[in-house]
Amino acid sequence: MKFAVITPYFSETIEQLVACHDSVANQTIAGTAQVLHIMVCDANPQALAASLPGVIHMALPCNSADTGATPRGIGMAMAWTIPDVEAVLFLDGDNTFDLRHIEVMHSVQNRTGADIVTSARKLIRPDGSELGLCRESNGIEINDTNCYLISRAAWPVVARAWLCQPREQGLWADRLVWEAVHSSGLKLARSVQPTVNYVTLVESHYKERGETPPANARNTIRIDGKPVYAQAGEIK
Repeated sequence: MKFAVITPYFSETIEQLVACHDSVANQTIAGTAQVLHIMVCDANPQALAASLPGVIHMALPCNSADTGATPRGIGMAMAWTIPDVEAVLFLDGDNTFDLRHIEVMHSVQNRTGADIVTSARKLIRPDGSELGLCRESNGIEINDTNCYLISRAAWPVVARAWLCQPREQGLWADRLVWEAVHSSGLKLARSVQPTVNYVTLVESHYKERGETPPANARNTIRIDGKPVYAQAGEIK
């Protein structure tokens, strides 16, 4: 039995990528299953990332400019070719999993027979301290990219959603995937354990908790009732 974790990266530091990989390589389920880490470089390769033990490294020839949608789809295509990979997960290069993440998600999948399992996430400050439980990525209105376990039966729906979306809609990439999942008829289940550590620079995550956002925080706007994020200074 194998699992594949797909990590797109572009501007992350090597320290972030090493921490990301360590959280994958040290999963508790690794005692009974193989966990592969597919890192897809979006045209800004880190030589050390390619040499990390257990990493399958791919470097795209040019930047996709779609907030990682294309690298995720290509990573899924690579995973498809590897025999015995039972499910894929996604993990951004600046985030980490709790060490029991895959074990917990797989347990929910086994218990429910779900095609896709979603999970809760913790919000993490850039200094590594915990900001709190995320209320936005609730598996109802939206599910964060890092919070999926996707069985092989569901791959065609998810891979197509990543690869076949308009480039100009990059800010909506995870929402387009979530909409595709919801309309597919696939069976969903939820892990309420927050086993994803999401390093947040989203302004509203701090303000709603009474904190001053980091200087490089992203602004938040809402379109059709959905939150959309932009880089600091882009939205007035």
